[in-house]
Amino acid sequence: LQMWTPSADPVLVGFHEAYSAQAFGLLPMGHAVAIDNPRFHGTPDRPTGQDYAVLSSRGRRPEATSAVDVVMRPGEPVRAVVTGTVIDARPNLLYGTYPDGRVSIRSAERPDLVVTMLHISGLQVAPGQHVLAGDTIVAGGATQFPFVSHVDKYLDGAPHPHVHVEIKRQP
Repeated sequence: LQMWTPSADPVLVGFHEAYSAQAFGLLPMGHAVAIDNPRFHGTPDRPTGQDYAVLSSRGRRPEATSAVDVVMRPGEPVRAVVTGTVIDARPNLLYGTYPDGRVSIRSAERPDLVVTMLHISGLQVAPGQHVLAGDTIVAGGATQFPFVSHVDKYLDGAPHPHVHVEIKRQP
C-alpha cells in the first residue's frame, strides 16, 4: 500500500512504535536524519527525498516504524494519505483531556486495510465519502497541543502540529 503524506511540504516525518500491537510496520523512504531505535533494521538512505527520523523506542511491542508523526506547518490543511472511503470521522479527546480529531479510511487499493489519521482539527469529511490520496482535504489542520510530543524532540523541542498515521487490517 502506497501512502502520501498529509502535507505537501512536511517539516519532518517521524516514524515510531504504535500504541496498538496490530499496526503494520511502514517502510521509510527518503533521507534519514536520525535512526534512534535499535529495532529498526533500515532501508537504503537516499540523498534526496523527504527527511525522516526513526524515533527512539518507547518500549512498545510493534515494529519501530508501525506509526508515523508528520509534522506540519501551522494552518496547513490535512490531506488524505490514501485513496478510499472514509469509515470514521469524529472529534475525540486525547488522553481524555485535549480536543482532537480522527479520520479512518478504508483503502481502495487494499480493502482489508484501514488507515487512521489522528491529531487533526476542523474535520471536512464524513463517513461514506470517497477521498483521493494527496488531493482531498480531510481537515483544516493538524492539532496544536500545548505540550511537547516525542517528534518535537527531533526539531527544536517546542510543540509543533503533527498528524499521527497508522495502518491496521480490518475485515
